[in-house]
Amino acid sequence: MKTRPNTKISLVVLIALILLAAGRSNAAVTVTNPGDDVLKAYNLRMDGKVDQAKELLENILRKDSTNSKAWYELARLQHYMLVGMGNVKINDIVSSMNTAVTCDPKNVIYAYYRAVSCFLDAFYAM
Repeated sequence: MKTRPNTKISLVVLIALILLAAGRSNAAVTVTNPGDDVLKAYNLRMDGKVDQAKELLENILRKDSTNSKAWYELARLQHYMLVGMGNVKINDIVSSMNTAVTCDPKNVIYAYYRAVSCFLDAFYAM
């Protein structure tokens, strides 16, 4: 008799693959201005300068709390911090993504990443 693979392990692998793909996606960071601060924050995150990226994004959002790109990049930074450092809560990511979607409700990338964040939140609650 064949045994079924552990469902929880399968879910973990699926989540890991989704998060890996979402974390590597930069499709929503479309920049028309080479001096865009959100792109600078993205590059800082990619270079491992997380604290500088977070500070830059927080400054952007203090000036314009409706900047959906900054909210999206902040969520991705928080996700990076959750996985790498553990000093961020999943609720922070969900909150940032909810704000990004509120600011730009037609952006499907934001809606997708919010769904991934909500799925991760539900998984952690199990």
